[in-house]
Formats: sequence, C-alpha cells, structure tokens
Amino acid sequence: MPFKINLNKLFETKVRKKELKKNLLVEIGLQIRHYIVSHKPTVYAILGILGIILIATPIYLKSYYKKVDTANVYFENALGIYRKAFMGKDLTPEERANLLQESLRRFQYVINRFKGTPLSADALFYQGNAYYELGDYNNALKKYQEYYEKYSKKYFADFALINAGKCYEQLNNFQGAVQSYQKVIDKYSDRSGATEALFHLGKIYELSNNLNQAFQYYNKLVSEHPYSPWAKEAKLRILFIQTFLFKQQKQTPEKKAQ
Repeated sequence: MPFKINLNKLFETKVRKKELKKNLLVEIGLQIRHYIVSHKPTVYAILGILGIILIATPIYLKSYYKKVDTANVYFENALGIYRKAFMGKDLTPEERANLLQESLRRFQYVINRFKGTPLSADALFYQGNAYYELGDYNNALKKYQEYYEKYSKKYFADFALINAGKCYEQLNNFQGAVQSYQKVIDKYSDRSGATEALFHLGKIYELSNNLNQAFQYYNKLVSEHPYSPWAKEAKLRILFIQTFLFKQQKQTPEKKAQ
C-alpha cells in the first residue's frame, strides 16, 4: 500500500518534529524512486561507471605503487653512483667524471621509463647537479629550468632556482643570476632556500661594488633568519662592508683637502 502524506497534520498548529521528519524523508525517497524509474538508462550507466571506478581504482593504485617502488630501486642505484663520485677515495678526475656521466645515464633511464612518478622529478634535479659538477653549466641550467617549469611546487623547486642562479654566475650572466635568486625570495619565502638566495644576492652586489645594496640583503638575511647557516657568513660580510665604508668615509675628507 503506497504511503500518503497526511496534509492535515502538516498544517496543524502543533506538528510533531518526528512526524514531519518522517514525512519529508518518505517524500524524498519517493522522488528518488520516481527519478530512477523515469531515467533507467541514465541511472544504469551511472551505476556502471561507479562500479568500474570502484574496481579499477584499487588495481590502478596497486600498479602505481609497484611502479614507484621499482622506480625507487633504479633511482637509488643512480644516486649511489652519483654519491660515489664525491665519496670515493683516491678517485682521479677522470674516474670521477666517468661516475658522474654514468649517473646521468641512469637518471635519464628513470626519467624515460618512470614518467609520472616522484622519482622521475628527482632524477631530473640530480641530472642538473651532475652536469654542474662536470662543469657543463649550460646543460645544468637547462635541467634546473626544466625542473622548475614542470615541478614548481615540489620539494627541490627553490633549490633548482638557486642552482640555476649559480649556473648563470658561472656563465657570467649576473642579471640572470639576480633574477633567479630573486624569484626564490618572491615565491618561496617560507623555505630554507630563500635564506641562501638572500646571501647570494648580497654576494653578487658586493662583488659588483654595490655595497649599499649588498648590505641590505645581508642585513635582511640576518634580521629575518638569524639562525640560518647563512646568517653567520652574512654577519662577517656586514662587518667587512661596515669597516670598508668607514675607512672610505674617513679617507674622503683627506682627499678633498689635498
């Protein structure tokens, strides 16, 4: 027997909440039933898609994590060779270069075979490091820029920009270096890379004899990040600049007197 809502009860002065709630729930249920009966093909299609998703999701996740585990094995192998280039005792420059070249090849294998995994992103970053250590600053810069363009929200993004700045410095492109370091400060102010970027900016301006600008960056680093490993060196640079400027100011009147 179909359920009918008692309209008289709904319009009574005192309506019990329990009764009203029961009526509303039944009404909603009837509306859903009516929609299902009226749109059977659509409903069956939706249920079919949901069923496929429920079955496919665990299969996909299992396959993905298996792929990540395999990628990690290959990545760690490449990383081990990369580290050996620095930790190996009594290595000749040629042997060290060969190890770095081999690590490049193995990192590339991770990038090619395991696209879409976090390890392919890490492999790209370490390729930049390997090229940098080989003195191939152009290729290193390309890898760091590629990493930043693809993975600007990942862990190494700020360090990729910092290392790109170092490549620019090695290539005597100081404007590019300044822009790269400044981007770290603007976009990753809450990361540790920002403190290093402040120091490098101060150093660039100091070397270009723009001591006032250098002082501002060093001072910002010390005041905002006093416990940073870079703050200690920045304090020494500030002391040097203050001493130099003091001597310069002291000598100026004498030169005018001459």
